Amino acid sequence: MYKVGRGLASDIVLSQDNCSLPVDKLSRIHCGFKRVVDMISGDQTILEDYSSNGTFVNGLKIGQGRSKLLCHRDVISLTCPHKKIFIYLDTQYRHPSFPTGISKKYVIGEDLGKGYFFFPTYLYYF
Repeated sequence: MYKVGRGLASDIVLSQDNCSLPVDKLSRIHCGFKRVVDMISGDQTILEDYSSNGTFVNGLKIGQGRSKLLCHRDVISLTCPHKKIFIYLDTQYRHPSFPTGISKKYVIGEDLGKGYFFFPTYLYYF
């Protein structure tokens, strides 16, 4: 479990130095990410909401004490549904239109737009 919040007990500590949100609205442990193994689907990531001010996935509030299974490119926001803090990138995701060699080395991120002959995309090396 990786914990996110303003408290020092969090694995990812958010402060005014590294976060554009008002830190006083964040919980000491705001949310957590947990990897689970599913016999059918393989590894999956679950987001757990511990906050009273809200954790949002794709603009929808999770709710304190509730959890949400994350999908590739889900947008995660804290305290406000419109301020993205994280984009979940699943390292197991394989984009069908990319060659296998690229998909094995890179995680396909956000589309940057559309060109006449190509679609520029962020690729993350892992």
